[in-house]
Amino acid sequence: MMRLPKFEYRIPQTIAEAVKIMAGTGPTGQFVAGGTDLYPNMKRRQQMPKTVISVMRLDELNQITGTGSHGLQI
Repeated sequence: MMRLPKFEYRIPQTIAEAVKIMAGTGPTGQFVAGGTDLYPNMKRRQQMPKTVISVMRLDELNQITGTGSHGLQI
């Protein structure tokens, strides 16, 4: 069984906080919403972020709204 490499897992409360965390980590940070691609890639060492920033609990990013005649905004 392959294990994930060590990383810091952050759960911001706002989009602004998520952006601030990413700005502080630079290229060693990675956003994750569901992890269906990231975590298997980390196990295979294809991606190895030092910080993983979860945005799946941010309400602003979990919305589907109608945009009038233009369809849906996800």
